[in-house]
Order: sequence, then C-alpha cells, then structure tokens
Amino acid sequence: MTDKRVRQIILSVFILLFITSLTQTAYYTNSSAHSLFVFLLGWLGAMIEVMSLVYGLLGIENEINTSMGACITWLANPLMFISLIVLKRNRRLSSTLALISTLLILSFLLFNRVLATEAGHYREIKSYGTGYWLWLMSSLTILVGSYILYRKEITKGNKLE
Repeated sequence: MTDKRVRQIILSVFILLFITSLTQTAYYTNSSAHSLFVFLLGWLGAMIEVMSLVYGLLGIENEINTSMGACITWLANPLMFISLIVLKRNRRLSSTLALISTLLILSFLLFNRVLATEAGHYREIKSYGTGYWLWLMSSLTILVGSYILYRKEITKGNKLE
C-alpha cells in the first residue's frame, strides 16, 4: 500500500470518528455535556486553567481559583490537527504530536471534576459518553497511522526529518 493511500485512510477514518464524536455526549455531570459544545468552548476552560497556573507560578493573586484541571485536555485538539498537517513531511513529529494528543485525551480519565462555568465552578464527572470514546479513537487513528508510516520510512532507510 502506498504512503499516499495510507494517509488517505488515516484522514478518512479520523474525520469519520471525529465528526461523529461531535454529535455525541462527551461526559456526564449533573447533566450531559454535548461534545460539539465542549469542542467549541473548551478552549476557554483550557485558557482559564493555563492562566491560573501561570499566575500561580508567578505568585500573582487571581480571582480564578482553579488548578490544572480536566479542561487542559482540550489542547489535544490542536495537536491532532497539527499532527495531520505535518504527517506528509515529518512523520516523527506527527507521531510525537499524536502521542501527546492521545495522552492528553487519556488524562481526562484521571480527573473527577470539570470546570463547568466561566465563574470557575466545577462539577463532578459521573461518567464518560460515546463522544469521549470516539474522540479518543480519532486520536489513536492518527497515532497508529503516523507510527506505521514512520516505521515504514525507517525500514526503507529514508532520511528522517
């Protein structure tokens, strides 16, 4: 199978899984969190948590009383897309970004609460929805596919970028 065909398969499966994940529930608290809503607004929670961490490291008092939390896993999204973009030119970088993305997504399972409001209120995560598992599978698709292409490149003896 040609590299181009493998990349097409990776992209097709990724798009199918990722788009389908956006139509499902991501996780459940007292209510359900729809994946599309989490995808579109999750960057806000991630930025709030990153800024809170930076303020804490700098010793600056802030009104946002959060610690690094579950919203930081949203950063897996840009890493997945960057991994796809660089897949053709730099398979080692693509594999590395896909691995980090997958680990971030898996780290969501380690959190028992999630930022629920812009005011900094949290809700307990009660369970994970189909959207979460499809999101994880979409990242694993890139990880496995980029690794296959990377190993194929090494086997051919091509120069690694």
